[in-house]
Amino acid sequence: MNEMIQGLHAVEKYFSEFENVDWFSKVGCEYDRPGIQMVTSWKAAYQWASHELTEWCDLEAKNLIYRFMSSNHYNEFVKWNNVAESILPHVLKVVNHARQLLPADAPADASEWLQCQLLGATLEVYYERFIASSLLRKHLEIYNDGHFPCGWKAVNETSFPENSVIIVY
Repeated sequence: MNEMIQGLHAVEKYFSEFENVDWFSKVGCEYDRPGIQMVTSWKAAYQWASHELTEWCDLEAKNLIYRFMSSNHYNEFVKWNNVAESILPHVLKVVNHARQLLPADAPADASEWLQCQLLGATLEVYYERFIASSLLRKHLEIYNDGHFPCGWKAVNETSFPENSVIIVY
């Protein structure tokens, strides 16, 4: 139970970093960061956020953690549903705030994508004492920089995550 509390404290600390994010303030502006590919419109960003390749990459990023944890730290892994339930109010608070800053015509997929990324990042934070993974936290760094990380691109299954890029608006 102590490790669960320790992990939850790490997640709460991580979420406190999002209180001052200037959501989407630099969307459409130049952004120089290794490992990204820019899109030039909200329409393209929304298409990437719901693209099947993006969904596959997002799921695979989480599966990397799931596979490792279920094989090597099963007793901790089985706690994830309880952890996810307890952090969901934090996730929804951030998502609801950010949703208000999306354009009025933003599809529901845009905020659902953010929610998936936040849950994935909390998975990384919660289990960081067992596995070093920052694939989804990299997306949240991009939000922190005022942009919208709207997808992932990988040439094929074997190129993820090493040779993948993050799609950004």
